[in-house]
Amino acid sequence: MITQAEIVVALIDNGKGRFLFQKRHADNPVMPNLWELPGGKKEKNETYLGGLEREIFEELGISGLNWKFLPTLSKSNSEEGISLHLYGAQCKRGLATSLSYGWFSTKEALRLPLPNLTRELISNLQF
Repeated sequence: MITQAEIVVALIDNGKGRFLFQKRHADNPVMPNLWELPGGKKEKNETYLGGLEREIFEELGISGLNWKFLPTLSKSNSEEGISLHLYGAQCKRGLATSLSYGWFSTKEALRLPLPNLTRELISNLQF
């Protein structure tokens, strides 16, 4: 049995129907140059929400968002050993990130090079 990596990801809406995606660095050994939702791996003693808030602060320099868990969009793929837990929030303030990022509609996002599980999550969104 494969141990699942517990990943928390954020669907951040800018209030105009566009969502934040980050581009992984070209030198990243895991999925270089792919676009992804911000977030990361939950640490052992963290709650999912606590892990998400830590990751979003580390990556984007923002905190205090009103997160909503989107349980029907959580995906698990035992072959890849990843379980994605999706939270949504709206953010209209500036971001502090060194990664390339952009705001995309779900239709635009599906044209980006995305990790498979991220593509599956985005495909299921009804916006």
